[in-house]
Amino acid sequence: INENGINSSDTKDDLIFWQPSIERNHSTYDRGEDDSLNNIVSEIELNSHSIMDEEIIEKEDLYYEQMLEKASENRDKITGPRPVKWRGMLSVLGGTLSHAILGSMYCWNHFISYLPRNMLFFSLTPESWQSSSPDAYVVLPMTMLFICITMPAASILYEKIGLRKSMVFGGFIMSTGVYFASLTKSLEAFLCCYCILFGSGVGLVYTASIVAAWKWFPNRKGLVTGSIFFGVGLGNLVFNLVGTAIANPNHYNVDENGEFPEEVYDNFSHMLKVLSVIYMFSHILSSLLVCNPCVEKPSLSTFADRSLATT
Repeated sequence: INENGINSSDTKDDLIFWQPSIERNHSTYDRGEDDSLNNIVSEIELNSHSIMDEEIIEKEDLYYEQMLEKASENRDKITGPRPVKWRGMLSVLGGTLSHAILGSMYCWNHFISYLPRNMLFFSLTPESWQSSSPDAYVVLPMTMLFICITMPAASILYEKIGLRKSMVFGGFIMSTGVYFASLTKSLEAFLCCYCILFGSGVGLVYTASIVAAWKWFPNRKGLVTGSIFFGVGLGNLVFNLVGTAIANPNHYNVDENGEFPEEVYDNFSHMLKVLSVIYMFSHILSSLLVCNPCVEKPSLSTFADRSLATT
């Protein structure tokens, strides 16, 4: 017993009492208590493994979130084969060519001057020809009507058979309508062939190339749309010149009654036949240029494999 009245033999036990539990268990191990030490060691190992697992899961979740955010912000930066941009430029060019053909429908206000006199009115009496404006002016509004009718069905057709086949199918309907219209001898039959078939074909083709170009350039939709619609005005100009060169190659002027020589009216049917062939081949060419970008989306398993490789 020391001067403070404490038994020195108990000092070691008091020190052991205030040491960490791991040291106390080592001391108990020295006393032969193997089970206690084994339990503590196994508990420490389990806790360390659980902590490591939680850290790995947190890193994986963070990596998943980062990759998904990048994929949603910019589709061009996700993993997988990146689309070649020059194919996108060809798609825009194909869309411009396609809309140049569609723009030829606005040439009707010029082509009507070459329409035979007996097809200008629903009535065949010459007295009605001088009393009112030609009934043939309804051709363009009726064509626009059937364009609007068939446009909703175009999106369904794109999903079923694809953009290229849709463009070829719509171009075939357009060309067929123009060719059949060249064989008609009355305004009623002309409206059925030209307005219904030609207008329906335009409605099926109108948005196909625009949709494809938007997929190539999702951040440049305004520029892409303007570039494609440039073809509408270009086609109006070009096909006006082409139609005039076919129907009126000698550049005849109208007489005092506002009529061309019969030779010009006889060429109207031939003009439509030539245009129908041009429409068909031009649509085939434009459909070969237009395509969708083949970007492969990475799956979550790809992200998981990469996250495990980084960790």
